[in-house]
Amino acid sequence: MEIHSGMAVAAWMVFPAPLQALALLAVPLCEGWGLWLVLPAILGVMQALRVIRADRWAWASLVAGVTTMVWATAPLRALVPVAVTEAADISVWRALVAGLEGDVVVTPQTHEFHRDGDVVLQLDALIPDGTGPFPTAVVVHPGGWRGGDKSDFPEGNAWLLQRGFAVFDVQYRLEPAPNWKAAVGDVKCAIRWVKRNAERFHLRDDGLTLLGRSAGAHLVMLVAGTPGHPLLPSTCEGDDPAVKQVVAFYGPTDLVYGYHNPANLLVYDGPATLRRFLGTTPDEDRMLYELMSPVTHVTPRMPRTLLFHGAADQYVRVRQMELMVERLKTMRVEHRAVVLPHAQHGFDFAVRGLGWQLASEVMGQFLDVARDGG
Repeated sequence: MEIHSGMAVAAWMVFPAPLQALALLAVPLCEGWGLWLVLPAILGVMQALRVIRADRWAWASLVAGVTTMVWATAPLRALVPVAVTEAADISVWRALVAGLEGDVVVTPQTHEFHRDGDVVLQLDALIPDGTGPFPTAVVVHPGGWRGGDKSDFPEGNAWLLQRGFAVFDVQYRLEPAPNWKAAVGDVKCAIRWVKRNAERFHLRDDGLTLLGRSAGAHLVMLVAGTPGHPLLPSTCEGDDPAVKQVVAFYGPTDLVYGYHNPANLLVYDGPATLRRFLGTTPDEDRMLYELMSPVTHVTPRMPRTLLFHGAADQYVRVRQMELMVERLKTMRVEHRAVVLPHAQHGFDFAVRGLGWQLASEVMGQFLDVARDGG
């Protein structure tokens, strides 16, 4: 019975989920916790082999046990070659005991960066010890453009802080929908506030790093590609600061494609989310969908870009990253793109999981250029 239960759990590590709860369960399973299913599977196989001649049902237990081991180890087996290619070390033990390790706790300073009537927008600042000047990272949260909040991934911000970055994790307007113009404008406004306060926080003046996840990744890519765009203005006055580089995790890049090619409607209604965010469909207003697609705005002036996506993402198809890569290549923009096999949407939130270990090493290599003044 235990073997069959383990196989049922391991199945969601390799097959699309029929509902959102199972897709969410797949995140920690694929990031290392699923390996715990191997031990009972091995014990079950050994037991089945001992009684296989006397118990005709032992064959079923044997097949279930072997299947569980194959499925439970699939993410790790697929990730190892990627880790070798990317020169990244991954630790299975760290992934197995991730839930037992203490989280890094860093208390940010909270500042208001924009007020518009009843709307008050804030950001959280983490400043390294010392006199600086520090490289700067502006972080934009996920949430389908309708949820989430600043500092929803404090471990990620703490990782940036430990690498010497001053970190500013920002809010943007989520209501009322359609909120596409306000969301983009608010992120630009937050970046301008950071630039205006560079001396106060001892920041370097050689450009910002923008980092976003999911909807936040869409916004940072769009902001990086549209400085001074008349149809996508900041919600506050000032010049657009220089963006040195962009890091985007599993972000939508072509909204027309995304509307017509949702990843898994049983898990996430991507078209409905886009209709809410933009207030229309691509059939009714294709120009708006193209305006809000980062692939539209890639030019040779686009900042160097680092992209991550899970091959098993059930919210945003990995094809979205591939479309961005094709455009970056065409425009000869410096970039790096990493596809993590079997990884789910939000894989990096499994702190110290296999995907975060690999992504953080690659990101560290990429960001060291900015930190070291390259």
